[in-house]
Amino acid sequence: MIRFVELQNWRAYQDAAIDLDSKVVFFVAPNGVGKSSLMEAVRWCLLGEPANRKARSAVRLGSPSASVSVEVGLEQPEQTLRVERSLTPAGRTTFAASLDGRAVEEGQYLSLLVDRWKADRGLIDRLMFNDSQLSAAKSAFPVRDHLAATLGVKPLLEAATGLQDARKAVAQRVADMRADLDDEESAVVSRQTTASNAAAELNTITERRQEIAAQRRQSEADASLAGRWDEYREATVAHNSAVAAILVEVGEVMEVDADAPEQSLIAAREEATALVTEARQSKADLEIASARSAGASDLLANPVTTCPTCLRPLSEHERHAALAQHGDAIAEADSDAGMALEAETAAQDRLDTLSVFMARLAALHAPSPPADPDPGPESGEQLREIREAEQSLAEEAGRLQAIAAVEADQAALGTRIEQKRAALSSAAHQEQLLSTAIEVLNQLADKTLRDRIDPLIEELAGRWKLLFGTEGLTLDPSGQLSVNAANGTLDIADLSGGERATAILIARLLVTASTTRIPTVWFDEPLEHLDPRRRSAVARTIVRAGQTDTVAQLIVTTYEERIARQLAATDPDNVRVVYADARPRT
Repeated sequence: MIRFVELQNWRAYQDAAIDLDSKVVFFVAPNGVGKSSLMEAVRWCLLGEPANRKARSAVRLGSPSASVSVEVGLEQPEQTLRVERSLTPAGRTTFAASLDGRAVEEGQYLSLLVDRWKADRGLIDRLMFNDSQLSAAKSAFPVRDHLAATLGVKPLLEAATGLQDARKAVAQRVADMRADLDDEESAVVSRQTTASNAAAELNTITERRQEIAAQRRQSEADASLAGRWDEYREATVAHNSAVAAILVEVGEVMEVDADAPEQSLIAAREEATALVTEARQSKADLEIASARSAGASDLLANPVTTCPTCLRPLSEHERHAALAQHGDAIAEADSDAGMALEAETAAQDRLDTLSVFMARLAALHAPSPPADPDPGPESGEQLREIREAEQSLAEEAGRLQAIAAVEADQAALGTRIEQKRAALSSAAHQEQLLSTAIEVLNQLADKTLRDRIDPLIEELAGRWKLLFGTEGLTLDPSGQLSVNAANGTLDIADLSGGERATAILIARLLVTASTTRIPTVWFDEPLEHLDPRRRSAVARTIVRAGQTDTVAQLIVTTYEERIARQLAATDPDNVRVVYADARPRT
């Protein structure tokens, strides 16, 4: 327990020596005199809390330094520990400690406290000096780890923590693998959709290509027909040009009706033929007449008395006249025959010329038009457009076939997905095993801790009922306080200020007594914010805790002198009132 405290230039204390060597000490002073400063000084001296940069404000104004010395009685074995710290306004400090007069270093000193009081430095500070007016956020007691170390279940918790870290890593790996698998499966669906769409488009294009092919064949036939019509027109132009040239030559020989040249030639040939025939007939007639006259002349050349033609009697005179007449007839006939021959020759020449021209014209066979109607010049352009469309569809079909072939090949991808699914299942199973192992370890640790904490919870509930007349104050293994009410569980933050301070006070007492060997619990103004009845009840609870050795020493700072004196009067051997104006030790 804390036996003695000396202060120099610490806040309001210029030079003070305060004897605290009792089971229960009420340190009494009006507000603002220095009750909390005393606890702050002892806390800083024993534990170095708060840090020096914050503690330096405690140096009395105008003083070069402040010092605090604390004497502590240790048990098992009984020894005397003295600790002294000094502090300058600049934050420079000194430390000195001794155990039964033997100096110890600060590290050894802190290890000594942890070993003797069975609590780490943070828990010592939390239980020994905790402010009863702490906020709800700071009201939990770090007993889980402490009890775990004390009861030997810390390896379980450490193993659970290690497994938890491993589970987090596996969980992250599972999440990554699941996301990767989702991406892969989405890619498969996308590729299958792409292949299906490509196949559907390919079917549509195949049907369209068939339609285009039929159109192309028809267009090719139309284009071929149009070509034949073009050839026919070209042949007709050539034929007409040749006919025109021949007709020009004919025109040099005879007049030709430009509107009906062939009929003109036929008529001219018929006319020439008639002239030839007529000339030949005339020539023949003249030759006959000439022959007759020649024959008559031959008969008349000899004296005859009868006309050889008419057989009438002729005189000499008539014979000579007839002979002369027949000579003239022969001459005329011969002349006319010559003329007839000339006419025949001319007519024959004309006929021969016309025959040549007509033979030439006959040799020019007029072209025959195609049997089907001319589809027109646009058929060639239509064929070109259809072939371009057909080529474009062929290229698109090739592209879609390639896509369908590539996207439909899922064998390798499917194998990879199955492998990833198997790996994901294995990792998920591993995560589940780790979660189960963590749960089992925590349950085992919690059971062990609960076995130790349950009696503490029962004691808490009992003392709470004594003070407030209700049940329900509880402490879970994590160190959180709560109250079970009729309408649900109330967190420590839901309690009134007085209820919260009292709950923390009771918990500090019981946690300190049940889980550590800390000899002293210091309560700073625990009676504030309580109604008068509960002030007395809480003060009596503290005294009973000291009288029953719940904790070896209880120090209470308060301005309630009347309550403190009444309680000290009932048990002067164990309860003492100390005033803030204590004098220096001589």
